[in-house]
Amino acid sequence: IFGKRLHRETYRETDLDSWIYLLVELLSITTMSDYVTSTFVWWIEPKVIADVPEKDVLFLNVGQQVEIISASINTQSSAPVSGVIEQIAFSANNNTRTYRTKVVIDNSSGKLRSGMIVRAKFVRQQLKQVISIPLYAVMDRDGEKIVFLAENGLARKVNVILGSSIGQRVVVEHGLSVNQSLIVSGQQLLIDGAKIEVGEN
Repeated sequence: IFGKRLHRETYRETDLDSWIYLLVELLSITTMSDYVTSTFVWWIEPKVIADVPEKDVLFLNVGQQVEIISASINTQSSAPVSGVIEQIAFSANNNTRTYRTKVVIDNSSGKLRSGMIVRAKFVRQQLKQVISIPLYAVMDRDGEKIVFLAENGLARKVNVILGSSIGQRVVVEHGLSVNQSLIVSGQQLLIDGAKIEVGEN
């Protein structure tokens, strides 16, 4: 996922004389995209009208690319159609708290017809050249966000500053670098400087 290479290694924490199974992730620069799909969408030729929730509307801009997909269960007619946001309402609907958004589409294929229900896929966020890690690799200790790295046979505790989260991953704004080995399983049993050694699975 996100171009990362995962491999499983087994370490032994010598002070506790017990085996700890750790999953190590090699950090790399990635691009993360967060999508929102609006289901409150219908087709008015030659535009699509979408009611976008207020939690998502701040991420949208006039001129932004949108992918339109027919809501039909017929897979042959579900090929995506490209569109561009033409207008975003300044105020929300009092009842639904959604913002009316108009999307101009390319319907040269003629597959979409007036009154059809479609789905609109917007890119809510795209974070380029970032380091992201699994949320479950991060721990709270003494009010700080920490992770553990595997370095030269030792578990090293690192304080991190986190950014946006997308799905089950979170962006690390400070504290980690590319090609470090992040421990993403078994880290709850570790302390800073604990000796670890690679063993057989």
